[in-house]
Amino acid sequence: SVAVTNGGEVAETGVPVEVVLNTRAERQARSAEIGRMDPGATVAVEVSGFRPGELDESAAVSVEAGPVEYEQNADNNVLSGTVTFGI
Repeated sequence: SVAVTNGGEVAETGVPVEVVLNTRAERQARSAEIGRMDPGATVAVEVSGFRPGELDESAAVSVEAGPVEYEQNADNNVLSGTVTFGI
């Protein structure tokens, strides 16, 4: 799951969340939507259906939440990093 925080001062509805996983074999993108978020609340959203990469492969992953209507600060909407597949 992915944790998303509403840092604004108003409740938000229909917040899009996209996770992109870039393995050696393919680019995979999956989306979800958060129905409602109160100001200051953190909500966990399940984004699933990814095919894992090769054993010991490190792949780039990014998560983007929003943007939402009238958003003034979109600088903190994206998180990027790497994941490593193992057993």
